Amino acid sequence: MKKPEMERALLAQHHQLQQVNSRLSELSTIATDIKANDASVSAELDGLDEELAAMFKDLGLERVDSYQSESKADFSAWEGAEQLPSTAIDSIYKKYHHLRPLPLLETASDQVYITAVHEYLREQKLDTTKDPLLQILGVEQAKTVLQQYDEKFGKLPWTEWDYGVVALSALLAILVDFFVVRIPRDMTFKGHEYKGSPVTNFLNKQSDMIMGRTPSSSKGRSGGRPNQFDETKDNGFYQWLREIQKKLEEYAKVPYDISHNDKGKGIDIDGLRPSLHRLMSPGHDPILGFVFGVIDILRGTMTTIDQNGVLRVLKTGEGSANVFEAVLQVFAHTLSDIPTPSGIQPPFFTLLQSIQAKSPFTLKENGVQVTYTHLARFMYSNGYDLRHFATMSLVPATVEIVVRLYYNIANFDTLFAGKMSTAHKGKLSSMLTLAHSMTMGGNVVKMWSYGWNPLAFNWAELLALSGSFITFLKNQQKRQREIDTYLLENWESLYKQTE
Repeated sequence: MKKPEMERALLAQHHQLQQVNSRLSELSTIATDIKANDASVSAELDGLDEELAAMFKDLGLERVDSYQSESKADFSAWEGAEQLPSTAIDSIYKKYHHLRPLPLLETASDQVYITAVHEYLREQKLDTTKDPLLQILGVEQAKTVLQQYDEKFGKLPWTEWDYGVVALSALLAILVDFFVVRIPRDMTFKGHEYKGSPVTNFLNKQSDMIMGRTPSSSKGRSGGRPNQFDETKDNGFYQWLREIQKKLEEYAKVPYDISHNDKGKGIDIDGLRPSLHRLMSPGHDPILGFVFGVIDILRGTMTTIDQNGVLRVLKTGEGSANVFEAVLQVFAHTLSDIPTPSGIQPPFFTLLQSIQAKSPFTLKENGVQVTYTHLARFMYSNGYDLRHFATMSLVPATVEIVVRLYYNIANFDTLFAGKMSTAHKGKLSSMLTLAHSMTMGGNVVKMWSYGWNPLAFNWAELLALSGSFITFLKNQQKRQREIDTYLLENWESLYKQTE
């Protein structure tokens, strides 16, 4: 039975109890009246009996009560003769004719009972638009019950400080998004010049140093093609990292790392080319790779999403039976690809290609709206990779640090000592969800200021908002289950006490 139906049933039962109580009061009044009348008649009869006894005494006669001389067997006949006259019965019926049997609710099944409850509420003209509990308890008693509820399960109030900190965290995160994250690289979009992120540019330079290369032009990754480099020599720390990268690359030869079509081997995928082959392969995704990549290694296949958004699986090699080694190879291959010029895609970004629908973005002035598949390929080709994802992560990190720091300084968890374990978690998750929602709204404003350039979209903040919202829902559901379990246990305890 759902909660609204339970509340309506409770309202119907409460009304029935009120009717029973009212009926008992009336019956008590009737009994009192009859008892009073009976006492009055009894007193009169006692007086008459005393007068008759006195008369017999004055006359010198001996009085013998007839019921005392009758046998016990005949006494039942004497009792049967004591019946109320029909006039008395008519008088009682006229006085209490409104007394009728109370209606009972059918309980053959839950559905029958629910139907009976609805019919009862309709016939009795009870208001179901108001809170049934408030109608049953009354305002003052309901207030007391709610106070006891908060003391037991923990209230989740918001103060002005809470709202202020949430707004502050969102504001700081939006500023980081505008002035630090920006877009992956310097570029011209719809005729306007936009500056790239200094942090992403720094990470790209570190990758170049690891790979033993430096940009061949002053533009480098900011404006030129990412694979235009000159070889340089470095015998220091970066050279050591380069050697590790080479070893990982040699160890992790995986069947899903095909960068170009080879019709002779049966590989013919629309849109496959070296600069986009990692984006097209879920096995290269830093998270999904541990699912798709492992499966591809075990089966000797390549799972890919072509430029039309169609998922395809091709046989490219021999399969493996060692799951543990497959996981290691996926991990090693992912690490080896991170510092390469094209890098690897952000977590779950590959899935954007599978949406075969028009996106709200255009990539040229007065251009047509492109598909999500085309959009993802454009973004990745222009530096929207794991390095820029690390830069974008500064935005949700700002929200998390500010809100969590405030929450711990305020020591909110002590307010919920002795209460449900999810009480303080519920408030924290609600604060984080609101802060991330406001920050995501700021990112929309940022995209507008960049001429609706999709590269200004903060994928890391979207993932953080999604995770925070899911956590919020889970905490709310868990808290409600704890409360329901507690109440059910107490109802069962009360039921056992009445047995």
